[in-house]
Amino acid sequence: MMKLQVSETDSSVFLDGLRLWYDKKSGAIRLKVPGVKELHYIKKGSDLYEPLLKEVNRVTNT
Repeated sequence: MMKLQVSETDSSVFLDGLRLWYDKKSGAIRLKVPGVKELHYIKKGSDLYEPLLKEVNRVTNT
């Protein structure tokens, strides 16, 4: 997994140009891809959810 960098806000992180929003209350992860207007919702149980959540928690807990 690529290394995440903490963004300027507490609510989002960046992953090599991708922007992630994680809602601690609901556990929702939303993904913004450069050049695409829509936000993508990453469902719990999907292949991407657990690795992204692990990285978000690792970065935001430091």
